Amino acid sequence: MLPGRKAAIDLSLAPAAGDDGAPVQVIAYTCARCPFCSKIVPKLHTEVTRGVLKGKARLHFKTFPIRGHEGSKEGGLALVAAARMGQPWPFLLKLYERYDSFCPDALSTWADDAGLDKSEFERLHKDPETLRLLVESKKEGIRNRVSATPTFFLEGRLFAGEPTTEELVDLVEELFDVKKGHRYR
Repeated sequence: MLPGRKAAIDLSLAPAAGDDGAPVQVIAYTCARCPFCSKIVPKLHTEVTRGVLKGKARLHFKTFPIRGHEGSKEGGLALVAAARMGQPWPFLLKLYERYDSFCPDALSTWADDAGLDKSEFERLHKDPETLRLLVESKKEGIRNRVSATPTFFLEGRLFAGEPTTEELVDLVEELFDVKKGHRYR
């Protein structure tokens, strides 16, 4: 297992992708406007839903807007609104797919393109409860020593460094093997 203390992460509102029974939990603190998140999170999503990590890992995301990323608050609110609608991953993937053409005014159209009800999305995007949930996610990240995005926790433990998708996949596979009792000599 990874060294260090296990972080207190509330997964009740952290959208998950991958099989329900997957034994390894991967949590990604993400910013809607982080260029690195826009590359690695969709790749990890693919790995846990139909790649080599299918059945091995479940990927959760927590919204962590970075003040220095223009549009991060609006994008973060949009992610929380989509999560409240029960459709976070289609929206998140659409948001990252269109990363280079980000515009706060386009968010409701992108939500519609991702299959969300546009008027409900707009209502939730402006709802004070959405802002409260976004702030709580950010505060939780700060308590867990998140200072940049993406920041990953594997089995509740902080992964230090800036991993590539391949490094994360390898580490998750090793954690899976350990959980299944596989031993290496």
